[in-house]
Amino acid sequence: DTLKLDGRVDVRVISKTLGTTEQQEIGFLKDSLKQKNLEIGDLIESIKGIKLNSGIQKSQIDAYKVGSADPKLARYELWAGFLETEGRYYIITLLTVGREEDFYTWAQNIETFKFALQTLSPVNDEEDN
Repeated sequence: DTLKLDGRVDVRVISKTLGTTEQQEIGFLKDSLKQKNLEIGDLIESIKGIKLNSGIQKSQIDAYKVGSADPKLARYELWAGFLETEGRYYIITLLTVGREEDFYTWAQNIETFKFALQTLSPVNDEEDN
């Protein structure tokens, strides 16, 4: 009960050959959060200006408040990056302590998340075709 989660990064790589869509994958993300008694709350901001690998054709990076019945997660944020290449979807999420709760830890987590996005180097999708 006294444990506090400072931050957690998760990465999912989904092949488009599975026939899934971006909307379905967002639904799967929401479902996995529900299983942890979490939900995506209000949008805090859309993140711009992160330099991504040239193989990324489409990206959307947003920060949300986290909704939870658990008071330990009440002031947390979820940062989600949805990246698309020719053959794959990449979903990178960060569950972090909120900026008002612990700014120093939040700032470290955000920089780590941005670094992960900037250094993501997609595999060669041409080999899958």
